[in-house]
Amino acid sequence: MADTSWQQFLTGQGAEITPQGAKFPATEAGLRLFDLSHLGLMQVAGADTQKLLQGQLTCDVTNLATGGGCFGAHCNPKGRMISAFHLLKESESSVYCSMPRDQVAAATAALGKYAVFFKADVTDVSEKWRGFGLAGATAVEAAAGIARPGVLVDKLTDSIAVLWTATETAEALWQDLAKQASPASTSDWQLELVRAGLPEVSAATAEQFIPQMINLQALGGVSFDKGCYTGQEVIARMQFRDANKKRMFRLVTTAGEQPQPGSDVLLESGKAAGEVVTAAGNADGVELLAVLNKKDVAGDSGFLLPDGRELALADIPYDGDFNPLEG
Repeated sequence: MADTSWQQFLTGQGAEITPQGAKFPATEAGLRLFDLSHLGLMQVAGADTQKLLQGQLTCDVTNLATGGGCFGAHCNPKGRMISAFHLLKESESSVYCSMPRDQVAAATAALGKYAVFFKADVTDVSEKWRGFGLAGATAVEAAAGIARPGVLVDKLTDSIAVLWTATETAEALWQDLAKQASPASTSDWQLELVRAGLPEVSAATAEQFIPQMINLQALGGVSFDKGCYTGQEVIARMQFRDANKKRMFRLVTTAGEQPQPGSDVLLESGKAAGEVVTAAGNADGVELLAVLNKKDVAGDSGFLLPDGRELALADIPYDGDFNPLEG
């Protein structure tokens, strides 16, 4: 359900509310501020928080510093991701996981099945918090500089950060951030994530991909030495035997309808080549992240969207084939 009062506030700040989120006038390059109402939070809290998460998530929660964050996923026994998220460790007994808001309920239910055996509660706290994104060369510094009690600061990359605040203090924090950052459209936030090679798992792609298919091991979201967790045998076998034949790539195409998560990417022959993970529009067209067969990419195969638009490969700012086992 839309938060009418918050939408009214954003409208007063110069936004147009669209199905894709808040839309602001285009801004010049620099520090940009984004409304992240499309994201939600799952909290795990209690004395056994780390014990529960260490046995369920792909990332190493125990060795993560308090206040630190990392990418991670919760998988089924076949190693397929039920949810993927960015995890923020508030304390040893409180951890937050941010993900698309419409995925939080399913993620909470899946992890909650295991929580009954631990002194830990898994809760959808999306209604209690509101998220803002900062992107730009000084994003991390700006986020750290405005940190205060009741605000969670989460670094995604060296130039992308997220701040979470209680819903009742959201207007004040937005206004403080807007003094140093230009409000920008939610669709531009999605473009930032695509260009950074940061994936999201949606309802359409839940339980389709193992973590390495969306480059989670290259983003520090998979531990191969912390011990067992659900799906670990499949995930480890893929890595130790170099058996994973697919990974996520960035592609660009011309203007047109934006492909939805889970939709097909085709070879020039018309044969299915992979699936879209997420997509965003740019000034000239569309950019997307897609899971493709590495052999097809190495063979210089051409790729298409189902509507016939050609796709060109583009860089992501890390090595998607990075293997943590090789250092």
